[in-house]
Amino acid sequence: MRKRGRELCYSIYGQEKFEDIMSSWGSMRGDISWTADNIIYGMFLAEESVLNRQETTLMSYSSMACMDLLGTSRRHLVGLLRHGASEDECARIIKCTKSVAQWAGRDTSDWVTIHELQAEPQGREMHDQIMKGRI
Repeated sequence: MRKRGRELCYSIYGQEKFEDIMSSWGSMRGDISWTADNIIYGMFLAEESVLNRQETTLMSYSSMACMDLLGTSRRHLVGLLRHGASEDECARIIKCTKSVAQWAGRDTSDWVTIHELQAEPQGREMHDQIMKGRI
């Protein structure tokens, strides 16, 4: 479970970014890392008998965006690119997710577009590396 969960985490966030995220938990890092690797990602999200990685990341992005977890949803948007979604597909996913969130009464005015994400220095660099097959 742990290996499967860690592999999925790295495929979504990239190894360096995932390690940065885990480091931000300070003294709770061990517990959070264990829970992410073994339970959240390992047991549930990395299970591919129903949804593949791209579909799981799509559902994660949509859920997180609708809950206003904008930083995490941005990382999962990059994960969608890593898992093979095109820029056009990501733009359509954002549009569809926004429609659902707005229907539910959520304010989506601060949601990032795929082009804004790519315009951010780290977003552009990450996008370029993805497109070159480096991550």
